[in-house]
Amino acid sequence: MLEEKELDQFVDIFYKNFFEMAPIVELLFKNTELGPQKEELKKGIQKILSNLDNRIELDKYLHELGIRHLAYQIRPNHYRLVKNSMVEAFKMAKGDNCTDTLLNKWIERVDYISEKMQEGAQEVEKVG
Repeated sequence: MLEEKELDQFVDIFYKNFFEMAPIVELLFKNTELGPQKEELKKGIQKILSNLDNRIELDKYLHELGIRHLAYQIRPNHYRLVKNSMVEAFKMAKGDNCTDTLLNKWIERVDYISEKMQEGAQEVEKVG
């Protein structure tokens, strides 16, 4: 879905767009070095894409990711902002190769990721 070169572009574009779309979220990253953070996002996307056929492993990973993001003060409203930035970054990284079919598949995947991460976060919040 994203070639290695496209993935690097995607990550760079994602953070640029994300901070431009919602400057307030940049405060959540005030104690974070962006270089290593970009690498973490890249690795996470690679892990997700490589586990699309293994929903049990994928869902477990996404639930844990959602739980981790609670510690970063990520709330449900942030997921919409992330989605918007991920969709724009995907379109830009794919360039002329971004077909409607690919874009719709990407949006479905981002929605799935968001849903499963939020489920993980909600499980912890219910217990807490």
